[in-house]
Amino acid sequence: MSEKQPQPLGLSLYVEEINFILGALSKLPYDQVHLLMLKIQAQATEQLKAQQTPTDPAPPIDMH
Repeated sequence: MSEKQPQPLGLSLYVEEINFILGALSKLPYDQVHLLMLKIQAQATEQLKAQQTPTDPAPPIDMH
């Protein structure tokens, strides 16, 4: 029997909520969370860039 591959989920969160999650993850051991934190930051940055107009700066994503 083959293992099922994990299915990606799309979440709709505010920047403040993403920053809260990243802050909470930053309290865990680095080797356990750094790849997940980078993935969250990359996806959030990509989405913010796609949403912004040329004159709107994107809000910062904290990486505590």
